[in-house]
Amino acid sequence: MNKATTTRRGLLRAGAGASLIVAAPSIVRAQGAAWPNKPITIVVNFPAGGLTDGIARAFGQSVSQATGQQVIVDNKPGASGNIGAAQVARAPADGYTFLHSVSSTLIQNRVMFKTLGFDPDKDFTIVSGTSSGVLPVVVHKSLPAEVKDLKSFIAYAKNNKVNFGSWAVGSSAHIFAQTLNEKYGLTMEVVTYKGEAPMWQDMGAGQLQAAMGSPQAMNALIVKGDVRGIAAPSKVRARVFPNVPTSQEQGFTDDAFTVSGWLALAA
Repeated sequence: MNKATTTRRGLLRAGAGASLIVAAPSIVRAQGAAWPNKPITIVVNFPAGGLTDGIARAFGQSVSQATGQQVIVDNKPGASGNIGAAQVARAPADGYTFLHSVSSTLIQNRVMFKTLGFDPDKDFTIVSGTSSGVLPVVVHKSLPAEVKDLKSFIAYAKNNKVNFGSWAVGSSAHIFAQTLNEKYGLTMEVVTYKGEAPMWQDMGAGQLQAAMGSPQAMNALIVKGDVRGIAAPSKVRARVFPNVPTSQEQGFTDDAFTVSGWLALAA
């Protein structure tokens, strides 16, 4: 990494956890010019239509209104987020290119991939973070009505083919499903995607029997009644499914069944 990159990210590190706007004065001093004086790009390493994309667009709109400068959201999905992250790592460290990513790209991918194309520790500084919230586990409406919780889902999966959707390799959804397989002798197929949007499209088409993800991205399916919740893999219930117990409430206490994810805006 060149000296300019180190200096700029060092300045941002001092304001880590603050917003892009709060970090702006440090960037201005580092460049010796008004910032921003050209469009800002936020690279989202998953497709449009998912939680990562939605938050980035809302954030970009807020930044644009505050600065009067255009903010471009550039979706670069692939390799569980590695492609977009690598693009930002290679970009000039001038305060105009940022990454918005789920935590798994920066954490789980270290052990899921032999080569990332970037160094999560050296190539990025977290500027701001957002909780992923509760990511409900849902089943398709075609499953019998008695499949209404994890216990009944496991019983169904022991005798029926189940494709379980995950928005990426190594995601919390992937870990959740694979842990069910290992602990309860299931043979579910974990189907991985390049993000939530294509996963929920397949769920709506009935190609998946179960999946886990954000209420925002699955909202259309909830409204149409195409899916129903069976568990909230969190310490609290999902607002969209208030009557669906958490995994812990259902007696599933393994750490893999209680998810605490986050999303990061990184430079």
